[in-house]
Amino acid sequence: MKFFSKNVKIGLTVLVGLALLYWGISYLKGVNLLTPANSFYTEVESTEGLLTAAPVTVNGFQVGQVREINYDYDKNKITVMLAMNKEMMVPEGSTVTMVTGLLGGTSLELNLGSGPALKSGSMIPTFKEAGLMDHVTDNIMPMVNNVMPKVDSIMNNINGLTGD
Repeated sequence: MKFFSKNVKIGLTVLVGLALLYWGISYLKGVNLLTPANSFYTEVESTEGLLTAAPVTVNGFQVGQVREINYDYDKNKITVMLAMNKEMMVPEGSTVTMVTGLLGGTSLELNLGSGPALKSGSMIPTFKEAGLMDHVTDNIMPMVNNVMPKVDSIMNNINGLTGD
């Protein structure tokens, strides 16, 4: 007694394979399809290295990740969707800060406010914090630019001495 024909078995195998492929690609992107999440949105002027699957942290602990980054043509801003753990309650007055790391990667830090919890799908305001590389560019680069002509003249004098 046959329950399924050969074509039905092949079709089921292909469907299961496609489902596993979708789950595997999502897993490699850092998206866990089996964990429920609350979605929140924020708007930024510039992503500056922010990528999908970037971490969202509270006090250094990861509580979510960036799920989508879309450009809003009506507002000329970039909308970022944050997928937070289901247990994470985001109170009113919370803000998101973009933090640039040492190697240029950008992450989001959630600064919790006080008040009742926001509903899933709410908008959270964003602020940009100067990262370590911004401090280096602002503070050290002017000093390097002042020293470079002196180093150049010293190198020319050394070349003159060793050339003779």
